Amino acid sequence: MKDTKPRATYKKPKQNRKAIFATLKIVMSVAVLAIFGIIFYYAATEGWESVFDWFGGKYFCLVVIVLLLAVTAGVWLWTIVKKIKGLNADEQA
Repeated sequence: MKDTKPRATYKKPKQNRKAIFATLKIVMSVAVLAIFGIIFYYAATEGWESVFDWFGGKYFCLVVIVLLLAVTAGVWLWTIVKKIKGLNADEQA
């Protein structure tokens, strides 16, 4: 007897970009939390002056933290804006 089930057709793989972007957001968020945790622990045990020395100076420490925080916040904000635009497009259709 002949099989009546249709043959499986080639399915286009899901968008890898979305998976990579989601992983990047998670990794950057964890990195921000880990860096803040390390800094606050080190500051609590050794003092803020040793934290500045540990990073090679207070401005280097500030720049690294601000950049990492800004990039992470930007990625999350961009995702939220894309979702809002998608919802607005669904409502208009």
